[in-house]
Amino acid sequence: MASVIRGDDNFDSSSTGPSTTAGAVGTYGFFASNVIITEGSTTAGSNLQFAGSPRLATGNAPSGTWRCMGKTYRTGYSDLTVFVRVS
Repeated sequence: MASVIRGDDNFDSSSTGPSTTAGAVGTYGFFASNVIITEGSTTAGSNLQFAGSPRLATGNAPSGTWRCMGKTYRTGYSDLTVFVRVS
């Protein structure tokens, strides 16, 4: 259990911190993309597929909107990089 000191100086030990559920807002994922995406831009989860290594698209498309934390250069699920879910 995480503890937090809030701005009003109250100590709160009931906070559990950010979600670690795969695909939740604020979490990171390693994805293959079927479109070219530049770093910092966002894309729909439908353009992504959960990925593994080496260069394998291994799962379903995540839901939501994701921000690219790297860069993809090709289309067709051939490039892998890290994304963070923003909504």
